[in-house]
Amino acid sequence: MKIRLGDICDIDWGNTSLTKKSYKTEGKFLAVSAKGCDGRINHYEHEADVCVLSAIGAQCGKMFLPQEKFTAIKNTITLTPNRQKVDSKYLFYLFTHVELPKRGAAQPFISKGDIQKFEIEHLPNLKEQNRIITKLYAAFAGIDKIKKMVASKIEKNNSLIQNYLENIFTSNKNLFKLKDCCEIKPSKSEISNLNDTAEVSFMPMKALGINNKFIIPNQKRKLGDVKGNYTYFSEGDVLLAKITPCFENGKLGIASNLLNGVGFGSSEYIVFRPNKKIKNEWLYHFLNRKKFRLDGAQNMSGAVGHKRVNKNFIEETLIPIPSVKEQVKILSTITSLSNHSKTINEIAIKKQKEINFLKQSILKKFLNIKKEKAA
Repeated sequence: MKIRLGDICDIDWGNTSLTKKSYKTEGKFLAVSAKGCDGRINHYEHEADVCVLSAIGAQCGKMFLPQEKFTAIKNTITLTPNRQKVDSKYLFYLFTHVELPKRGAAQPFISKGDIQKFEIEHLPNLKEQNRIITKLYAAFAGIDKIKKMVASKIEKNNSLIQNYLENIFTSNKNLFKLKDCCEIKPSKSEISNLNDTAEVSFMPMKALGINNKFIIPNQKRKLGDVKGNYTYFSEGDVLLAKITPCFENGKLGIASNLLNGVGFGSSEYIVFRPNKKIKNEWLYHFLNRKKFRLDGAQNMSGAVGHKRVNKNFIEETLIPIPSVKEQVKILSTITSLSNHSKTINEIAIKKQKEINFLKQSILKKFLNIKKEKAA
């Protein structure tokens, strides 16, 4: 017999203005960051034995199970189960598998009314729910242990590369300011002889990768359509995102395979053109260090959400530059290490996918459900 969710739970719409805070959840952390916080709080206080549903945006439909008393969060729906009918843990596991009714396209959301009317195909009695929960806990304990081991392996693997880069670039010999070894923001006058109808490569910010050394834009535009408002770069230039959070995330790359050797892109790019003393790959690896990003994040200005790394920080940053011959030798080692690291990460990521698939299969088996649909 189908059961309406509103008949077994009290359903509240979270509404609060809180400063940034984290809530401990079942194997997850639910990060909260309310914009425009004015210090006033309008909220529901809940005990831990509830489920919290993300009701809007990218996380829409994701269910969380807080482990301690918490405050309802803006744009969430809190489900407080009738403890005579349903256990919150069973409800949590159930909603990691079912598809909830969503509205909207660009910004999907779930309405409180739809959740109240949502029907569960089958709800076992509390004794059976507890038996299922116990079995799931036992099954997932081993799986979660493996997941942590795999995640730790990826983290350790990534840190080895970063440590190697730090050892290279913390040298106090042959130091140069970036502004003295690179032309920063090359002039568009270089292409004044190029016709406005000529095709050039175009690369928006979303196309600039992370840990992707050579970037090949897959868009093209007419020169006349882009030369006025976009950032100019040419073959071999190094591009770095200067705006938060793209800078901190490490969006960076070397422009390659450009149409007519010319490219344009986001106004939020810093363009470096290394001189003859420095290889562009040497500069790329210098900029692709975690320490550089952390230092840059401490040297930003602008409004919240639109902060940019300071021009002075970029220009005055010191980089060690050995001979070109030595750079080539070290870069060869970095490439070998990077390829080995990439292979290890690919294997680990494949393992993660297999583990997640296994977890879903176990859920489906123990919950004995088919894909739920909106009533």
